[in-house]
Amino acid sequence: MIDSMMEEQKMLESEMRQATVLRFRKKHTDARERGDWGSSPIGVSIGRDLMTPFRDAIVDWMMEAKSGKAGRNNLSANLIQEIDADTAAFLFTKTVLNLVPLPKKGKACTLTALAITGAGKIHDELRLRYFEENWRALARTMFKDFDKRDLPRAKRKEYVQKKFRDLHMDWSVWAKADMVHLGTKLTELFRDSTGAIRLYRTSRPRSRIEIAPTPELLEAIEKRMTANEALFTSFFPMVIPPRPWNGDQLYAGGYYTQNVTPYPLVKHASKEYLRELEGIDIDTTLVAINALQETPWRVNERVLEALEYAYHLDQSLGDFPPSNPQEIPPKPPEADTDEAASKAYRKACYLVHEDNRRNLSKRIAVLQTFALAHRFKKYPKIYFPHDLDSRGRAYPKAPMLNPQGADYSKAILEFANGKPLGTEDAACWLAIHGANSWGEDKVSLQERIDWVLNNEELIKSIATDPTGDIRWTEADAPGAFLSFCFAWQGYLEQGLDYECHLPIAVDATCSGLQHYSAMLKDEVGGYSVNLIPDDTRQDIYQLVADRAMQLIEEDLAGENDEVARAWLEFGMTRKITKRSVMVVPYAATFHACMQYTADGVEERLAKGEPNFYGGNLSNFTVYGAKKIWKAIEETVIAATGAMRWISDAARQYSRVSDVPYIEWVVPTGFLVWQNKPQLKAHRVDTFLDGKRLQVRYQEAKKNLDPRTMASSTPPSFVHSLDAAHMTMTIEYALNNGVHDFAAVHDSFGTHACNMPMFNLCIREAFVDMYQVDVLKMLKDHMERNTPEPLPDLPEQGSLVLEGVLDSEFFFS
Repeated sequence: MIDSMMEEQKMLESEMRQATVLRFRKKHTDARERGDWGSSPIGVSIGRDLMTPFRDAIVDWMMEAKSGKAGRNNLSANLIQEIDADTAAFLFTKTVLNLVPLPKKGKACTLTALAITGAGKIHDELRLRYFEENWRALARTMFKDFDKRDLPRAKRKEYVQKKFRDLHMDWSVWAKADMVHLGTKLTELFRDSTGAIRLYRTSRPRSRIEIAPTPELLEAIEKRMTANEALFTSFFPMVIPPRPWNGDQLYAGGYYTQNVTPYPLVKHASKEYLRELEGIDIDTTLVAINALQETPWRVNERVLEALEYAYHLDQSLGDFPPSNPQEIPPKPPEADTDEAASKAYRKACYLVHEDNRRNLSKRIAVLQTFALAHRFKKYPKIYFPHDLDSRGRAYPKAPMLNPQGADYSKAILEFANGKPLGTEDAACWLAIHGANSWGEDKVSLQERIDWVLNNEELIKSIATDPTGDIRWTEADAPGAFLSFCFAWQGYLEQGLDYECHLPIAVDATCSGLQHYSAMLKDEVGGYSVNLIPDDTRQDIYQLVADRAMQLIEEDLAGENDEVARAWLEFGMTRKITKRSVMVVPYAATFHACMQYTADGVEERLAKGEPNFYGGNLSNFTVYGAKKIWKAIEETVIAATGAMRWISDAARQYSRVSDVPYIEWVVPTGFLVWQNKPQLKAHRVDTFLDGKRLQVRYQEAKKNLDPRTMASSTPPSFVHSLDAAHMTMTIEYALNNGVHDFAAVHDSFGTHACNMPMFNLCIREAFVDMYQVDVLKMLKDHMERNTPEPLPDLPEQGSLVLEGVLDSEFFFS
């Protein structure tokens, strides 16, 4: 049996390679067919090689033109004197790769077409720069809106051109003849400097000059395609336990054959970093990641069948997008004669088109998940190999169907090894999981159990006929609640002998703030995120919402009376404040808070809630965001202070240290390198049809970028600590006889029968990891490589962290 499953695994890995190569080749074929081969992975790589000599040729030509000699070429050079050679080379190279048939198949490219299109890209770039320089606020608002709506390039250009017309400005300012001359000269420079294209005259269908790739370019493309086609692997689940990771060879975990390109334990890690990692003790991390990837899973076919049924009903269900595109609304008769009605109709049609476009990739993800589930449902056990990110967070390699996926993906999977409930405590944990999935997770654990007992008729009805009684779709996590209903039915029928396969998950209360409160021994913050035992579950998001409402009330009868009254009518809910509070530990900005507040307001208004503010809605959301931001600062004072210290220390370190990374070691012994370097001067800044691009195509400098390091180090530090907590928890659990784990960063799960012990391990691991001063460890590591001391650490409070051991709501 073992040998046959190994052969099955080898067959799957061979299938993975075939799928990888086909996907890679298809990606480039599709890019060529839509005229965007220059944006494909190999197109980008080849383009970078071609741009350097081409840029140098442009520089030489423009220097010669400045010498004062008369001629058409000098007039052409004057057209692009306001744009840098890097940008001109980037735009024209991309045009060549998009228009010249690569490989030599399909419609031929004429010199005229390349000249006009390539020069036109440069013309459009200059017009966009003119727009940004002269209408800066309007341009930034438009480009931000483009990015938010993820508009395609053609639409971006269309809207900018329309705005030019509205402002009575000409979009086209170059004569066509001038564009032909400029584009022809650039084509000549590109040919002579790169040797990548050749020009030839043809007489059919008429006399004209056409352009083709040279054999050397085609050979370079094919070599690069062959060398890279297996690097972007299509990963599948495994049918035998993955090869375990070990500290001596950090490329040797996961899959078994050379059909899968070996990957490191830490994704995107440098060889220097991996050598350092191999030289230290990271056994806790290795034990945890091996336990995760050795946990056997299986497909829950009853859940899969019900989810597919509900999805094709086009239910509004959790993470599911609509299964079918929305239909364009019928055109009202008055739209032909009334301009306002016509404008409203066009906007309605546009919104439908945009919604359909955004949901397309989501629908593909759902269908791919279902297809993988059907592909692997025949296996009694499947496994998910894992690797780590640079902070030590663990991720499954297989996308779509995995234990960290969307609600519907996680619900399709269950532990392959069932374990009897055995005790009433286990049955209670099963009930708690069910209540959490429904959305009853803000009350005490006993109230959650009571909710399940009071709703047993609902649960039994769903479990008996999930396609007839689809009330499970009303749950906060519909897939998770559906799988719970099946498990609870099993318990009702078999009692404590019921063999349960369902992972029981418990979640942190705003994990980032829990870690900041622990490292600072902050009593105020610790109370807000349930580090202190209390009969009532503290909800930091609601606390911030309540404080924001108090701040709003203080503005009554003042200059902001109107907007304050509108907010009091509208209501500041925890849902509006949640995202802003969640990102505070990760170097959040007020700008982000404004965006999240606006999103929350718009979402409620879209559901039909009344708008109580008669003025500009932007003023309404900005006012609310200011109150949320102040409420956050007053509620989690110590956390924001620690975040600022890390940010300031990282900025100072980056300015004075010669070491090209910040290094720290988390309590598990795992080493983290934070490296955000400055980049060399060869950089192209371009809008490319209204979408700002920043293309870097040379090596990074050794120096760190102080601004980027200041913003990225706080979130990386906190993420490394929640990763350490997870790995320590799994190690503690294994030492206490607990096996089979489901983990999503700050949400941990195992079998119901093991939850009492697992719950204790979660708390003991957290308390133990903060027996060391992690902020001081970070400071000490940084000061080893700085010629001057860093700022003093924030003062610590008097929180007794052992209270976590008795806190019911720390993880619940």
